Amino acid sequence: MKLWEFERLCKTEWENGNGDVRALWLLEDSLKELQADITRYSLKGGGQALPIHVEDLPRLREGGYPMYVVNPYTRIDPKRRGECKLHICRDQDMADVFFPDGKFEAHVLSRNG
Repeated sequence: MKLWEFERLCKTEWENGNGDVRALWLLEDSLKELQADITRYSLKGGGQALPIHVEDLPRLREGGYPMYVVNPYTRIDPKRRGECKLHICRDQDMADVFFPDGKFEAHVLSRNG
């Protein structure tokens, strides 16, 4: 998963009235691809808001990989700062989407763009 795909997913879920993407369950290749994009973008900087979560900073400084990404479309709970936790899984890429009423659903992600 590329960072732009994650951002598009977050925007689409919000605009479709679903809510916040708060967790991604990704196959190893998808997870590595997203982590590399997050790291590359965060190190590049450029004065833009970085998709890096504060808990990942020590991990990145030590050469590790991020386990959070910032959801740019989070509006439900401003205290959460839009964090989206990254997890590895075995079967298929999934997203946990939380609705404004407190319920959540796991959505299967298509790799067809």
